[in-house]
Amino acid sequence: MNRMMKVFGVGTAIACMTVVAAISTKTTASAATVTGIEQTNSSSTSATLDWQDVTDAKGYNVYLSKDGGSTYERISNSSYYDVKSSNNTFYKLEGGESYYVKIAAVDDNYNEMEKSESFEIITAPERVSDVKYVGADDTTATVQWEASNGAMVYVIESGVAKYTTTSTSYKVPVDGQGSAKIYPCRVSESEYVAIGDYTGIYDDLRNLTTKISTKNFGILYAYAYGNGVQLQAYNCVTGKKLCTETSIISSSNFTARVSVNKFKKNIPCKYRVRAYITTSDGKKVYGKWSSYQYMVNPDNLKYIATKNKVTMKFPKLKNVVSIKVLMSNKSEKGFKKIGTVKGNKRSLVVTKYNKKSLKKGTRYYIKFIYTIKDKNGKKHKVNMGNVYYCTTRSY
Repeated sequence: MNRMMKVFGVGTAIACMTVVAAISTKTTASAATVTGIEQTNSSSTSATLDWQDVTDAKGYNVYLSKDGGSTYERISNSSYYDVKSSNNTFYKLEGGESYYVKIAAVDDNYNEMEKSESFEIITAPERVSDVKYVGADDTTATVQWEASNGAMVYVIESGVAKYTTTSTSYKVPVDGQGSAKIYPCRVSESEYVAIGDYTGIYDDLRNLTTKISTKNFGILYAYAYGNGVQLQAYNCVTGKKLCTETSIISSSNFTARVSVNKFKKNIPCKYRVRAYITTSDGKKVYGKWSSYQYMVNPDNLKYIATKNKVTMKFPKLKNVVSIKVLMSNKSEKGFKKIGTVKGNKRSLVVTKYNKKSLKKGTRYYIKFIYTIKDKNGKKHKVNMGNVYYCTTRSY
């Protein structure tokens, strides 16, 4: 059977890291030829074989070949026999290799009987080297490694999950962060799987949010998968870049603090973000830029409250077309429009909320929705989400 077909034929055994072999009670063969040969164990330098006992056999001679061709050599120079038992481990082999054996029983007179059919034995490949975290997408982290000599398939273990590949790279499913172990494997003609020691990568594997939704970032935070977030901000009036900032994504809640310290006061700004991961080589791999968010950062916004009136005074805001003012007597709901500031108007007097006069000694909550105009004359609505409050006098 084609060897590569056999690799895929043992996918279940490999994925479970278990060599599945038929289990039967060992019997004694009446024929003189050795039968029932199977491999039961391996390392990178050894292989263990088992076969059925031959009646009245004093011992066994074992013939070994590297290529399975015409040249088979006995494993010892004994004038009696090579091995006594029908279960033996053979040492000093090379890792990730195939060897071929023929076994012959030896009788009481030390006469060798007929040799068995050739049987392939294998050793486990040496552990892989140069394992690296090289990339990511929304659901996976890409790991790659140097090929191990003689490996025909690799098992990737991440948490409780196991995956197989014949390649030297794999996109490991990750949800936030994770790690991976790489096992090199070799598969014999009899479908025995020799599993090498693992090499682990613990570089905090992370998947990457390839494009952050505008719903997932604001003026204080960004929610994303990756190692960090980069922010760019621009002056909406001139189009000039204000800053490029980076911040680290928390591994506990996957949020990054967004800095707005360099945003201009009283001037509309726009900003965007993108997530990135840092590879094992220290290279940053970025996702796509998000769509823009807009903000207005007013300076010296003032409230003057009496027992039944609130007067709001706004600074001069460039390129702000209008300000819709909403009020509520609760901090999280019930906001109603109470007026709009337009043109050159810079103040608003409020005497009623929800069609009723303001109550004395009462706290009211206020939000603003700005309509701004960018340098190209396009209008944008800006709902900052900020909630302010003021309290009317009780006397």
